[in-house]
Amino acid sequence: MGDIDINAVYNAVIKRLHWADAILISAGPGMASAEGYKMMADTDDYKKYFGEFREKYQVTGIYQALFAPMTTDDKARFREQLRKYLVDDYEGSEVYRNLKKLMTFKPYFVVTSNEDRHFQMNGFEEESIYEIEGNFFGLEKESTEWLAQKQRFRDFLQAHEGKNILQLEFGIKASNKTVKAPLMLIVSKNPNMRYVTFNTAKEISIRIDIMDRSLAVPGRIADALKILDVLY
Repeated sequence: MGDIDINAVYNAVIKRLHWADAILISAGPGMASAEGYKMMADTDDYKKYFGEFREKYQVTGIYQALFAPMTTDDKARFREQLRKYLVDDYEGSEVYRNLKKLMTFKPYFVVTSNEDRHFQMNGFEEESIYEIEGNFFGLEKESTEWLAQKQRFRDFLQAHEGKNILQLEFGIKASNKTVKAPLMLIVSKNPNMRYVTFNTAKEISIRIDIMDRSLAVPGRIADALKILDVLY
């Protein structure tokens, strides 16, 4: 990416936050990683909560375990442990709290591929979230509620058509076709929209036709949100 003036980048993000009439948030696995949840890794937490399944089925991460050919009873117990790990023992996150503060006095909407419901558990409005992959706790794609979420997302875009919309993207892989590519296309088609991506340097990717309306913030998402919370 070459040398960048990171202080200038943060100041530019702050200006765009003030400029925006509404904010569209998108989030992927990097957001979960920012608060310490490594869904594909063989972490100490994974061994603590899912050690039995790790040994029995030779699965070394939550996502791998979700698709492992377990018995019906084991699948049910795995889901119970997953809920304990992601919900019952969850105490909220500074990462999400700092992001929520940036939404103060701004209408917002969240599109996320994360299935942990951590946006909801950190105070983001249920009616302002589209869980595009469903979630681990009963929301399935194409279900009535999932379709309602999708419609509310469309309603948000329509309600703010022609207004200044800032799209903040957190931790979505460069190759993602489910969230990243479609939202960048929406930005491309709407000249009043601006785009900011937060990610590791190697995963930052921006459509050529929106480069002049975009900012990239490389590095740790948790650190970036902490800095923005101080500056905003």
